[in-house]
Amino acid sequence: MNIDRHVFRDLLKWKSSSDRKPLILRGARQVGKTTLARTLVKEQGGRGAFFDLENSEDLSRLSDPMFALKRLKGLVVIDEIQQPQPQTGQVLIKVHTAALNFPDLLLIAGKYQVKPPLPFTPGLEV
Repeated sequence: MNIDRHVFRDLLKWKSSSDRKPLILRGARQVGKTTLARTLVKEQGGRGAFFDLENSEDLSRLSDPMFALKRLKGLVVIDEIQQPQPQTGQVLIKVHTAALNFPDLLLIAGKYQVKPPLPFTPGLEV
């Protein structure tokens, strides 16, 4: 059963914006975020890609993000991104602002002198 959601109209407005930025749908579990994202891709005639990080096949495809994403057209939805939980001896930091510098771009392209194991998080200056 689909319920008309006011937020869907906001998503359509975001999608049609010429200067849209990446969007994060956050909220409690099981409230319809995935349904909204899938409906948004469907509204585009299916032009887009949907990756579920709880699906081992999707997670494997994203182990090389440049390869997985470079030829895609339309919206790219990455679903089920979980907040990491630090293990013993680790800390979790909250980053308010970050930027990619030139070495980060080289790392992402696989052209830096050091090649970290995938997946990795760019942000050498964090």
